[in-house]
Amino acid sequence: MTFQFHIYVIGLLACTLFAGGARASLWSGGRKDLKGDFEIGHQLGSRLRDEAITRNRFYLMAKEELTFDLPAPAGGSGKIITITAAARAWAGKENEFDLRALSAEFSQEIYKVNVGFQEIAWGETFGFFIADIVNPRDYRDSLFNELAWIRVPVFALNGQLFLGKLTVQGVVTPVARMNRLPESGGGRFFDEPKGQAAEFGGRASFLFDFGLDLGFLYYRHYNRNPVYLWNNAGGTADARFIPVVKLVDTFGLTASQAIGSFVFRADSVLHLQQPRQTDDFSVAPEEDQWQAIFGGDLTADSGAIFGLQYHTDWTNQGFRHWASFLTRDRWLEGKLETELFVFRGIGNSDLWFEPKLSWNASASLTVSVRADLLSAGERLSDGVLSAFREEDRFLTWVTYRF
Repeated sequence: MTFQFHIYVIGLLACTLFAGGARASLWSGGRKDLKGDFEIGHQLGSRLRDEAITRNRFYLMAKEELTFDLPAPAGGSGKIITITAAARAWAGKENEFDLRALSAEFSQEIYKVNVGFQEIAWGETFGFFIADIVNPRDYRDSLFNELAWIRVPVFALNGQLFLGKLTVQGVVTPVARMNRLPESGGGRFFDEPKGQAAEFGGRASFLFDFGLDLGFLYYRHYNRNPVYLWNNAGGTADARFIPVVKLVDTFGLTASQAIGSFVFRADSVLHLQQPRQTDDFSVAPEEDQWQAIFGGDLTADSGAIFGLQYHTDWTNQGFRHWASFLTRDRWLEGKLETELFVFRGIGNSDLWFEPKLSWNASASLTVSVRADLLSAGERLSDGVLSAFREEDRFLTWVTYRF
């Protein structure tokens, strides 16, 4: 490992000791709880058609969360303060230090305020997280769909007000962060997207007496869908993809309803005047896009989970439809875990078949293997997987937590 990676590791340890170091400045009676997690691991992905290595990362990850009480003034109620620090450093094609969280949360019975780097989730459905629009995404490995890895944390002011069964949330990101885009060869094939305006919005949700949790959201943000223009004005040697970046208004709805062991879930979002990718990368027309996912999951008495969803997408080009299926189960007293995710186009040729097998050798050590098998049409307009139709791959992941 290089000297640069060693510096990243030192930075990671310093970051995660931030919360723990605060202990010295706290009065002994104030601290409530201290939680720490440390993980080391390795991810190795290989493309099946040419055995090219698509992912090769050794990483270190640490997180510490410190929660303590702030004494209440006379006749008042106390506050709970939670300080969270989390970071990840990895060595691979490029060494990198990734700050995952560094925030302070202040909470009372009727409100909660979180300031700092954080991730904010609004969606209810699985597989494709269309309602989670506050955080940009890391698209450098487009088939890697682990939320803890692909969400890009943002520095935000995140406030929640609890009014009985009604929760009102407001989010402001003063300095917007952009999607992380792929690279090609030894140099950059895509220009870095850049934005200057703040992003802001919020969500209001209501929990009905019969169990329905219904939420409405609005967020003004830079487009989360990667859209590119091809620029070869400087000649073939300088040709590159230019990302299209535009502020978009998004309105949405989320819902969940538990009925015994079955949970109904729904996410729906409407993006207004969002840029759209074209097949020839020559223009990026702006149009409204409506996306929705409806489905549910059933948890059996054995603990096995079965989920089924319907996806639909509308633009000026018309409707497109898909279905997805997820099943997960544990065997051998929890040591063996199997999972299967299938995403299939309806009226288009999209197919994503992802089986996964994990062996929990101990409470700390897990070894997992998965495959991503894909099929799609040649044109971008045929479906959402056309760019990955030849990217079938095999991935192994080893983690050790303590």
